[in-house]
Amino acid sequence: SPPFLSSFLPSSSPSKALGSAFTSFTCGIFTYIWASPYGWQCYVDASDGKGPTPIHEKYWYNETISDCNWDSCCKPDRFATETIDIMGSEWVGILCIFVGLLTILLEHEDYGYGLWQPTDWMWYSNQISPLGLFYFLVGIPMFLAWPAAFAGVCYVCTFVCMMASHRFNEAGDGGRARRAGQKQKAKEAKAKKAEQGITESSPLAKCLDEAFEILCNWTVLPYILDAIRKDQLSTIFWLVVYLAINAFQFFYSLSIWVALTNGVSEALISGDIDINCDAKEGLDLAACQANEKLVVFGWLSPYAPFAKACGACLNLNCALIVMPVTKLLLARLNNAGLSYSKLEAGSNIFSQAFTVFCAGPLTRYLPLSKNIEFHKLIAKTTFFWAVVHSFFHFMNYAHASVGTLSKFEKFGWGGTTFLTGFIILFAMFMIYSAAPDRVRHALYENFFYAHHFFIIFFFFLLLHGPVFWCWSLIPLGLYACERFLQQFRGSRPFVVLRVEWVKPVMAVKICPLVKSDFEFREGQYLYLNSPYISDYEWHPFTISSARGDLSIPGRGSAMSQMRVSLTTGEEVVPVPRPKGLDPRFKWNKFVPISREYKHMEEWEFLEKHETAYMDYVSCHIKVHDLNAAVPRTWTRKLKLLFESMSATPFPYHYTRRDDRGDVQLGRILGPDGKKPLLRVDGPHSAPTEHYVNYKTVMVVGAGIGMTPCASVLSAQLKYRWKYGFPPEKLHFFLILQHGEIDAFQWFIPFMG
Repeated sequence: SPPFLSSFLPSSSPSKALGSAFTSFTCGIFTYIWASPYGWQCYVDASDGKGPTPIHEKYWYNETISDCNWDSCCKPDRFATETIDIMGSEWVGILCIFVGLLTILLEHEDYGYGLWQPTDWMWYSNQISPLGLFYFLVGIPMFLAWPAAFAGVCYVCTFVCMMASHRFNEAGDGGRARRAGQKQKAKEAKAKKAEQGITESSPLAKCLDEAFEILCNWTVLPYILDAIRKDQLSTIFWLVVYLAINAFQFFYSLSIWVALTNGVSEALISGDIDINCDAKEGLDLAACQANEKLVVFGWLSPYAPFAKACGACLNLNCALIVMPVTKLLLARLNNAGLSYSKLEAGSNIFSQAFTVFCAGPLTRYLPLSKNIEFHKLIAKTTFFWAVVHSFFHFMNYAHASVGTLSKFEKFGWGGTTFLTGFIILFAMFMIYSAAPDRVRHALYENFFYAHHFFIIFFFFLLLHGPVFWCWSLIPLGLYACERFLQQFRGSRPFVVLRVEWVKPVMAVKICPLVKSDFEFREGQYLYLNSPYISDYEWHPFTISSARGDLSIPGRGSAMSQMRVSLTTGEEVVPVPRPKGLDPRFKWNKFVPISREYKHMEEWEFLEKHETAYMDYVSCHIKVHDLNAAVPRTWTRKLKLLFESMSATPFPYHYTRRDDRGDVQLGRILGPDGKKPLLRVDGPHSAPTEHYVNYKTVMVVGAGIGMTPCASVLSAQLKYRWKYGFPPEKLHFFLILQHGEIDAFQWFIPFMG
């Protein structure tokens, strides 16, 4: 499907429905409140805590005073006779609240529909989602009110998502059988404990455990607990620093806006605001006219300072959120830390000073390996501030609608800010609903394309916040530079040498035409893209080969010497020179490693020009969705692409002919010979590359996370220990489920 429509694919339908429920409930409350807005009655909240206080008498409309006319003074009954319509509705608000609560019940995995989509009913055969139709029908009336309209958009998106799930013939019991089995096991375990005299936890304790779990899922608490459990004091330190910066930003901005609102209120009460604009010109006239609007339409409510303080925190977090995923910055920091072991032995005083004050602390105290966790933490914090920011703005608008429109008119509050704010929230809805791990694991393409709503998010955020460009100039500039470099790096030519298959893992061996452009270290990763699948999808994979497997001139003896047959791709070994052969006769014969040269005729030997050095970079890719009738995952489509280019079974060995007609290893172009078969962006830094800084290393691999371990082990066994390079000791641990043992058969020949 097209990239934009991929954001509506069915894997995220439960998340979108629950997100719609949240927006429906909250927007319903504000829709109800906006139905009865407060008008400007010439009273302000005094800073001394005395409550509503009338403004100075000279600002009150009086027909006998010439300086205070209808257009420049306050008239208490002005907004009693002129209807204030801010597009609220009591019945639409009640509908939104009810639909939000009903959606939570309908999406419950046990009591509602959840992901339950049976195949034996008419809706499945007709490819129609009844729940999606319900969401569409209840979403239409929500467009009759301003706040509820956002919830209506969310419900329409959920409708599209659910209709897509039936269009793709997705079906299942929604995990009911699995959960029933788990409940039965829990019941049997409970009975067994009762037989042994072990008492169960009280209902109150279970309730507290559930509340604690919810707290862990939606706050920074899990990051702190995880850091304490792993004795990672540096992580705790940076968490405290991050939270402290947010708290400082909030209270500092709050104090400024509270002082401003209190100052204006006191000036209105004391009569210090000048509204006589007859003899004024230029900037003085503009300031005086602003004072007139202040008197006529009123000032902001006490909710406004809190909304602006939350907005200041959003400026900080929205600018910071791209930093942990900017690979250009991470590479620089990782490379500085990697220099630690090299500079430590240097005799130069500057290099040793860099080691002590920069490289060492970067490696030991800056948790670069937690960049994704930090990105998720900032995302959750951004979500919190966005919700609170919207809450206080909606409350402020309900209590001081005309004053708010008058004050922020120059920033687009004549309607533009509402529109940009709703678009920003919609972009967040699309991103956050596809961000959970279960969505990302089920269909990475959904996660990938939905995350690209960040373009809409930042574009309208620059229009929404008048000072956000100051915050985002450097972070967004670095990220834009990173995306440009990705396209540049992706344009470098790579050849696909060999593709191997050990279910469910596919090993892809590639090689850059210009090897010096791809200097990598063990543990790093790269991004792969195939234009025959999508021009925009880049998927990350860890490099599983050793650094020495790619022979780069100038690296020395620690490089691969493996040769393969140009015809079959099989590894070959040299045939010993026969005894008694005339010294003037040249001998460069090779034989496949699977055969014994003593049992072969001389004419069967391969000449040197029939072989080539096999320099490669390998990635082991777990192929998902193997049993689906229609391939949807990128890895499955890549496997089918390789299969379409070869008439023989795996392994596939690719060759090409150069301009002179000679056979060369690898293939650059795809089936039609027009576009590159694979594009590569990398290498990119990762924590594993720092293993060379230590004398003793423990390498632990779990699941597909085996690939960086394979790279490290291969480097040590094939190259580094041969030449005495650290680490001196390496302890390797593999953790996997018993049912996944077959999935790691590829590791045996790889290490062999």
